[in-house]
Amino acid sequence: MNMRFLDCTDFTGMHTLEELDAAYEKWLDSDYSHFVNRMTGSSPHQRFMAEYDRLRFADLQKLDIIFLNRETRTLYNNSCIQFGKQLFEVPQEYIASLHGGKRKIQIRYDPEHLSVLYIVDDVQYRILHTLRPSDLAANTRRRRKQLIDYGKAGVE
Repeated sequence: MNMRFLDCTDFTGMHTLEELDAAYEKWLDSDYSHFVNRMTGSSPHQRFMAEYDRLRFADLQKLDIIFLNRETRTLYNNSCIQFGKQLFEVPQEYIASLHGGKRKIQIRYDPEHLSVLYIVDDVQYRILHTLRPSDLAANTRRRRKQLIDYGKAGVE
């Protein structure tokens, strides 16, 4: 590339990165891809096409999951984690093993969409749970089942 593109290209009329990119693409298509290499006896295009059937293509959904950012957060006894300035609810199965302490949990997120977090299976690269911010106003109106009626203790 140094000897054939950079040394032989006139850059005087180029003022933007897009113009440079277009010149590079033109050079790749017209010169580099079809230039026969002395060592291999074939051009890069011919060599690529000769081994095309051996290529393995990645699952795009798995790639999206693999490239999510990851962070470790403390999971509290109320089944929530804090991310940024928001609380996110985590399924209660993750606090089942807690005994009054705190547990660390790894979450994944897209830095461009911080309103949704994920818990991911790192072996099969699939989303196990989608975490959304806690609705604190809705939680105050939620009816809870009273487990123990302390008012009737000792009265028959």
